[in-house]
Amino acid sequence: MEAGGLKLIFLSVSLNFVENANFEAKQLALIFKVNTKFQINKFLNISFSKLQMATKLWAALLVLFTTLLTSSAQILWKKGSASLTFDVLNILTNYYLLGGLLLYVVGGILIILSFRGGEVSVLYPIIATSYIWVSFLSIKFLGETMNGFKWFGIASIIFGIASIGYGSKDTVPGAI
Repeated sequence: MEAGGLKLIFLSVSLNFVENANFEAKQLALIFKVNTKFQINKFLNISFSKLQMATKLWAALLVLFTTLLTSSAQILWKKGSASLTFDVLNILTNYYLLGGLLLYVVGGILIILSFRGGEVSVLYPIIATSYIWVSFLSIKFLGETMNGFKWFGIASIIFGIASIGYGSKDTVPGAI
């Protein structure tokens, strides 16, 4: 209880000490109601601020989509590096490199937009899913193979991201 509330209760009790006990009980009940309403309003304000800070599902999904874009850019850069020479004309006509660059620009814009929808401490670790996407895309498009250690690493990344998301979960609807 705040100091102002204590002064108000003390003043009410002091004044009512002289008056009859029934009136004093009504005054204390009124003061209690006012103080309870203040605390409920204070609680609602705190809850509302948490609602504003909670990470929205759309933001998490947008980060996940962004990681798919930037992982695809990595595959394009790998393909483009096969024919790379350090000649300006060759770089400007290497469509794999240019496509990868374009995907990174779009991904950068989308990640900035997604940060408006939640906490960076929740959203940024989702970027680690890019390791998962790159692993699957490299199998599909580059013919690379995965061994047990790589699969264990991917499982660890998934577990870590899920742990961060679960640890940040709030009781707010729409939050992850």
